[in-house]
Amino acid sequence: MEINLSQLLRASSLKEAANVVRLLEDNAEVSLDEHLASREELLENYRQRVTHLQQFQTHHAQRLQRASEEFVSALDKLPAQTMIAHARVDDPLLGGYVVWLEPTEQTIVGCLYVIGKSEVPADVWQSIWEAN
Repeated sequence: MEINLSQLLRASSLKEAANVVRLLEDNAEVSLDEHLASREELLENYRQRVTHLQQFQTHHAQRLQRASEEFVSALDKLPAQTMIAHARVDDPLLGGYVVWLEPTEQTIVGCLYVIGKSEVPADVWQSIWEAN
């Protein structure tokens, strides 16, 4: 499947899309996962994540919540049987972006900035999830 991720992101109105485009312009590493996820499974998962994220007041948590809400909204508009692909675009500084797309129509449906717990020291992890 040939996908021009940069072009699709430029056409997207998602809040995080421009950040990913900048990384791609700087030759960021991209990994496209061949496994497709069901729209229904993703909707259930990300609705729960949005609810979970509402309890946090840090910048990162609120940013992730907004992007997750966009993703849920886009998924809601797709037919129930839709399968969704995703790519990871690594940020050389910290974390990376998960870009969700509908591969048949080649439409970006989600773009989330994520940081893995193993990527940062414990005090940094605490600071991005707990308000001071």
